[in-house]
Amino acid sequence: MLEAGFFAVILSRLLGMFLIRWLLFRLMFASGVVKLTSGCPSWWGLEALHWHYQSECIPNPVAWFAHWLPGWFHKFSVACTLLIEIILPLLFVFSHRTIRVFSFYAQVFLQLLIIATGNFNFFNMLTIVLCYSLLKDEDFPNPFS
Repeated sequence: MLEAGFFAVILSRLLGMFLIRWLLFRLMFASGVVKLTSGCPSWWGLEALHWHYQSECIPNPVAWFAHWLPGWFHKFSVACTLLIEIILPLLFVFSHRTIRVFSFYAQVFLQLLIIATGNFNFFNMLTIVLCYSLLKDEDFPNPFS
């Protein structure tokens, strides 16, 4: 959080935006890679979510329902999570609007699902704020036009 604040406040606009995107890339890419390099076969077998919801630190009521979803859905969710956390951060450097906006929505969607099924305090909200660095001014609607 301190690093995000430093990049957002202290540095020039262009360099600051690059560093915030770099921080977001490191955060998401490392989150995915650490799952695969942890030595836990459940991530490679796409089975980690079969027991994640019941064993997370502070589960919420939605996690109880998510735990009872079918096994194929858990495997699909793990595959999507790894795709969003490992592959999509590589798209952060592209300047094409469609690619950036797609990356933004995919990352925010993942973070909102994590917020809905778990309780990780401000971490996911900070990640969503960092995701806004993928957008440019023209990507926001202008209410006065």
